[in-house]
Amino acid sequence: MATTYKSLCRYSDALSCLHKALEIQEETLSTDHRDLTTTWHDLGLVYFEVMDYSNAVTYVQKSVDVRERLLSSTDFQLGTVFSDIGLVYKTIGDYTKASSYYEKALRILKIHLPDTDHTITIIHNNIAGLYLTLGSYSTALLYYKNVLEIREQSLPPNDLDLATTNNNIADTHGNLAQVLFLLHQYEEATEHAKQAVNIVIDAFENDHPTSVMFANRFQQCSEGLRLILSTKWY
Repeated sequence: MATTYKSLCRYSDALSCLHKALEIQEETLSTDHRDLTTTWHDLGLVYFEVMDYSNAVTYVQKSVDVRERLLSSTDFQLGTVFSDIGLVYKTIGDYTKASSYYEKALRILKIHLPDTDHTITIIHNNIAGLYLTLGSYSTALLYYKNVLEIREQSLPPNDLDLATTNNNIADTHGNLAQVLFLLHQYEEATEHAKQAVNIVIDAFENDHPTSVMFANRFQQCSEGLRLILSTKWY
């Protein structure tokens, strides 16, 4: 029932159900029972949705701590909860913990999922963004290059999906341009910024239904390109 309430965005009802379940479980189950870890995890995710990040961290971390003791170090479920807590820590600004958990998640999930899986791409992108924020530009560059490679290998046959993928590729080129600019690699930064702009121009001029999205992307990429070209690097 809590899952249904959450899917309907009825978060107060979801929390009520989960706390009732937790009360019963805490009276009848051992503290390392897997059902308890699931309820803690679910509670944490609902609290995350309502932006109660203190409770979100508390419950998801409890779930992670117990699951680390119970599960194999390569268990798929462990990779998933590492990714979830990475997102929570990223949101509250604890980037060091976030990157640590994201990297743990990536190591596990790559065992179970193909390199081109959407989840793998998102984690690569999140880690890159964290390292960018932390000022570790060379590491951010490596992860953004991985994101670009994966996205270029994953072009879908469906036109609508292709539009979204192209927007993501343009976004990655833009991120690469930003990191390269910060690393003073201006020539390569310019090339990535130009590619981002060209991808968006092509999509926009084709009168695609998502033209508004591409118009916004074009403006962002163009501003980034102008910034790079205005730098006296030659």
